[in-house]
Amino acid sequence: MDDCIIWEGPTWSGGRYGMDRLNGKSMGAHRASWIRTYGQIPDGLIVCHKCDNGLCVNPNHLFIGTHRDNMQDCKNKGRMNRPDQKGQNNNNAHENLDERNQNIKTDRNNGLSYYELCRKYNIKSNGHLRNILIS
Repeated sequence: MDDCIIWEGPTWSGGRYGMDRLNGKSMGAHRASWIRTYGQIPDGLIVCHKCDNGLCVNPNHLFIGTHRDNMQDCKNKGRMNRPDQKGQNNNNAHENLDERNQNIKTDRNNGLSYYELCRKYNIKSNGHLRNILIS
């Protein structure tokens, strides 16, 4: 089969990868697919996607390699260090950051505390929030 087989169960990493259980252990669905089809993954190696679709569990689309192999595959396919993929143009960006940061500044001017802002905008540290406020 040449088409991707898309995982429809639980996901992780922001929905980019499937999550499966095998022998009582949680793992990436693509890893479980590899193990079910080809056997154990050798120590120090990872399961990579030829198709570049993290939700794909088609064993024919998977290969074993090192992290370096995976990064080289990414680079060879032109998916790394592209200037048009930075900031809000990045596929992982969830919203317009300029608009978000302006909303943060407005909320701060309207009296929200650092604690309230961090909770509202899911910001992990006061330092990160401070950097947004002074930008």
